[in-house]
Amino acid sequence: MDRKEEPLFSAFLPVSREEWEDQIRKDLKGADYEKKLVWKTLEGFRVQPYYMAEDLKNISYLEGRPGVFPFVGGSRAYGNDWEIRQDIRVSDPVEANRKALEALERGAEAIGFVFNIGHPGSDKACVDKLDRLVQDIDPEKVPLYFEGFPCAAGLPAWLYEFCTGRGSHPEKISGSAGIDPLGDTCATGKDPAEGMDRLAHVFTGWKDKLKSYRLITVHTSAVHHAGASLVQELAFGLAMGQEYLSFLTGRGFDVRQVAPRIQFSMVTGSHYFLEIARLRAARYLWSRILEAWGLEPGRIPPMHLHCITSQRNRTIYDPYVNMLRSTTEAMAAVLGGTGSLSVEPFDILFRDPSAFSERISRNTQIILKEEAYFNKVADPAAGSYYLENLTDSMIGASWDLFLEVERMGGFAEAFRKGWIQEQVEKVAAERDRNVALRKDVLVGTSMYADNNETLAGDMEIDKENESPSEGPLQPLRPFRPARVYEEIRMQTEKSGKRPRVLLLTYGDPAMRRARASFAWNFFACAGFEIIDHPGYTSLEEGMAASVESRADITVICSSDEEYPEIVPPVTEKLKGKTLVVVAGYPKEHVDQLREAGVKHFIHIRQDVPQVLREFQKELGIIAS
Repeated sequence: MDRKEEPLFSAFLPVSREEWEDQIRKDLKGADYEKKLVWKTLEGFRVQPYYMAEDLKNISYLEGRPGVFPFVGGSRAYGNDWEIRQDIRVSDPVEANRKALEALERGAEAIGFVFNIGHPGSDKACVDKLDRLVQDIDPEKVPLYFEGFPCAAGLPAWLYEFCTGRGSHPEKISGSAGIDPLGDTCATGKDPAEGMDRLAHVFTGWKDKLKSYRLITVHTSAVHHAGASLVQELAFGLAMGQEYLSFLTGRGFDVRQVAPRIQFSMVTGSHYFLEIARLRAARYLWSRILEAWGLEPGRIPPMHLHCITSQRNRTIYDPYVNMLRSTTEAMAAVLGGTGSLSVEPFDILFRDPSAFSERISRNTQIILKEEAYFNKVADPAAGSYYLENLTDSMIGASWDLFLEVERMGGFAEAFRKGWIQEQVEKVAAERDRNVALRKDVLVGTSMYADNNETLAGDMEIDKENESPSEGPLQPLRPFRPARVYEEIRMQTEKSGKRPRVLLLTYGDPAMRRARASFAWNFFACAGFEIIDHPGYTSLEEGMAASVESRADITVICSSDEEYPEIVPPVTEKLKGKTLVVVAGYPKEHVDQLREAGVKHFIHIRQDVPQVLREFQKELGIIAS
């Protein structure tokens, strides 16, 4: 029986761009279109408020299919499967092995062993620990990834012997040795020259063995965690990959031997749709780079892509919110077509991950695969006017920056000159400003904080994330926006004095509630105790409550029009008893209110951490 197919929603007449624009401008009622609706991203391109079919006309890759060059829609022709990878921090090999086996029994499909140690002696002593680390793990069935292993150059030889010794087939194992001298340079400041020489030595012995095992992993984590934009992370990652191709082909290896042995490890952050677009753009651009190296499109291997959720936007206070952040980031990685994924435990910033947090991080992926079926649909972003345009914008901006790095002589040379660090620091500074002004919100930390939450007094923030230089170059400095708020709040806790803030709500019901909500969020960030009230029936009642509660700060919450009448009696009555603060900044009345004795205003245009520190100084919590 023939089935007649009709377009969806054919009963509705199409709406032209002109009609949309006319309606939008009418609804804006004279407000600036650009300021209100056009998003100017940190990536350097603008995102429009809507897109239409005509916006796809100039996008070149739309005819491509998943699993086919240039791989925008994914590396697989069918489905969207990925490896559920559990990362295990290694301090004791026996304990790490126990955790790995437990993770595999409970849903993990790949294991990443993550090291954060110096060189433990000889290469032999270092590699000998691997036998205990992978005991009872079948490398043919379980992809094995190593991150930061201090003897990574010896990994391929050990892995080959390990497989042949137990009767496994070395050609069937997968994973990565994680060798990345350029990534090490970003994190430590070491000159990459020595590491690159070791890499060439590894390739000499293993270019034709362990053919499914990647030797190099291009890590963009140091770039990401220094505060870089998505475009910077992608462009610099591609430049690192290009540097490996150039270096190894210069040592006599064929690009066809090198390209399949490179894996990329990228961090997914909180910008959901931009993250999806970036992963699609990454595959496209890497394919084009390999094409420029002379590989025929039909023989170009797809990008091996691993993703890991971000630590940059994680918070120590209200840490369970980190689970929600991880879920969004994991979804972006999956819908963007990652080949494998690690979800960081929600408590990784401030303690060794617990069994509970590791289980949650693993189950996040299992739900996405086994309950949401995100592994079933190839290239789920295809055809979206919005995502296709974001992908195209990401391709253009990242390619331009990549070429700029190449003109400087490549990634290593640009890093030696300090140019990479300078570019990343500019974006990090902008991120810092946005969080300080609360244009960017950290739920539970810079907004909607649980001001009754306390932490252990001896906790050190990001102790392991400090990045002292281990070489002649300036490393990328870790940047985490929540840190400034966390330090302020810890100062409040350590002082043993928790200031009391009374919200004196009076006057216009809508405005007093809006300003009380703003003031509550403002001071909760510092861990101050807050006394709220739905609305006092008289000023006298509110002032009496301030005196009775012995409030350190009294915030007057009302409308701009009522402040000239309300503020003078309050400042006169409470002078010397409390710090009187006005919520808002009524421009027409500021001078009059200052004359009445008001020294402090809190409003949306302030650097919140700076203002909170000023209050802490005035209250004796920190030194002036």
